[in-house]
Amino acid sequence: MAKWHEQYQEFVEGKREKKPSGLALKKALNAIKRQEFPWMYEVSKYASAQPFIFLNRAWNDFFKKKKINGRAVGKPRFKKKGKCSDSFYVGGDQVNTQGRQVKIPNLGWLKMAESIKYGGHIPVPLQDAGFQWELKAI
Repeated sequence: MAKWHEQYQEFVEGKREKKPSGLALKKALNAIKRQEFPWMYEVSKYASAQPFIFLNRAWNDFFKKKKINGRAVGKPRFKKKGKCSDSFYVGGDQVNTQGRQVKIPNLGWLKMAESIKYGGHIPVPLQDAGFQWELKAI
């Protein structure tokens, strides 16, 4: 997000022709990821892709002056440490279900309140609930 703010400031000052985009930032990260951030290959591909999608959506909402509850959305900000809930997203192609259990990469099997009513791939957003991870929605 800091890089995005930097590029946006350059755009406002006229030093840059185009507004920053999530896709361009993701490409820049992919170019340096192997040398500077090798640990990123140990986690799900969605851990590095999904934040760019959300950041791009937040900036687009800001540029389009989208309104939520009658108020225009502001410029995206960093989350405050300790003031937000930890969460991450796992794509449906990396999730297995069996009855009332779902297998999440690097976490293992998690219990669900009820079994999945339909087949196919399901995207899984997870949220930290103290000492355990819970599925936000299925």
